[in-house]
Amino acid sequence: MPSTDPFRPLTDDFADEAGALRLALGRALTVVLDEQLLSSRVIANRLGLDKTLGWACLRVATVHDVKATLIALPGRRGWAKIQKALQKAGCDEATLAALADAITTLRTRLDDAQIDRDALRAIAAGTPGDADEIDRDLRLRRRFFTNARLMWGVSAKAVVATHLLAPRPRDAERLDAASLQVVHGLERHHEGPPWTFHYPASHRPGEIGPGFRGDEPSRSAGMGLGTEGPLIEDLSSPGILGDEVVAVSRKRRGESRPVTTFEFANRRPDRRDPVRAVFGEVIEGIEAGAPEASAAPFIATHANTVPTSVLVYDLVLHEDLLDPAPPTVELVAAVDRNTSLQYRLRLEDQLALPLGRTGPGPAPLTLPRTAGDSSSVYRELVGRAAAAIGRDASEFMVFRTVVPHPPMPSTIVATIRVDPGTESVA
Repeated sequence: MPSTDPFRPLTDDFADEAGALRLALGRALTVVLDEQLLSSRVIANRLGLDKTLGWACLRVATVHDVKATLIALPGRRGWAKIQKALQKAGCDEATLAALADAITTLRTRLDDAQIDRDALRAIAAGTPGDADEIDRDLRLRRRFFTNARLMWGVSAKAVVATHLLAPRPRDAERLDAASLQVVHGLERHHEGPPWTFHYPASHRPGEIGPGFRGDEPSRSAGMGLGTEGPLIEDLSSPGILGDEVVAVSRKRRGESRPVTTFEFANRRPDRRDPVRAVFGEVIEGIEAGAPEASAAPFIATHANTVPTSVLVYDLVLHEDLLDPAPPTVELVAAVDRNTSLQYRLRLEDQLALPLGRTGPGPAPLTLPRTAGDSSSVYRELVGRAAAAIGRDASEFMVFRTVVPHPPMPSTIVATIRVDPGTESVA
């Protein structure tokens, strides 16, 4: 699976304060405990704390990942118990004062950013089950969205991500694909650095996803693209390139080629309509999977890199790729470097309709109301993508997943069963 570490996580803003707290608590614990015996059980027993606070002490004092540290932070009462226990165990006043200062500094930063403990744990909410759990999960994600928008100062009303896949004509082992994105209602809430919100598509055998680390770039097929690669200017808000949206090319250490990303700088004061940015890339001839495999899995990923009211993910499959087993779609939310939690999005919540369908009801590519007038733009985008690989939109089926207030950071992962032995002669 392509790497999913593309963007500045929420917790990078608190790295210095979390590091200072880790050192201060670690120093206090080693004053009153044997360093070799540091474990949550030993900390709890020696300091007279419950096992939850013992575990929190161990995580905060030893884990270098900032996000994991913040998730493990005790509350105000918990810190008071820890400080009192350390004092009772013989910790000196200077060490206790340094710890108190580190606690206060981090707490003040979190309070200023309106980030509470529930918000930090929002992405750690488990897979929703019954109605109460679903409601609780949505409330947490909504709160986290509000907090992230206030802290980062950027948000979108809707993000639409699409992968369109079709078998390559007269080549049974390869696929043609399009990677599309519509970001509607980009907004700045306060001053801040430019926000990276689009990464180029990349691919490997059996995979398509965002190119974070200079992976093999896609081949652009035109699709009405402007001079800046995948940004489709005639479908985006007029005049956004240069002032509001900026293309940035960077070559990172150890990489053979630069990666061009797109950043949202600011909304022009004279703009009255919502800011919309539309991207499209076509990749031809992706290896579908191992030739000897039967119905090999093909993985498509999309990284959610901007706080948004709603994330719409459309997996648009050609009729020759339809398998009796429907595709699976998961939302993977990173908690720390070693932990990820998966929301298996329920298939009964997915819209699965042929794009050539006629009759009453909304068209298959109609977007939620939060996307404003972007539905017609999106239908045009998908039509162009299909035409760019020599297909008609009516030949495809769309599998749609809608996620209100998606956790940040997170990645959509779709798994499709592809039979490399099925040859298209279209």
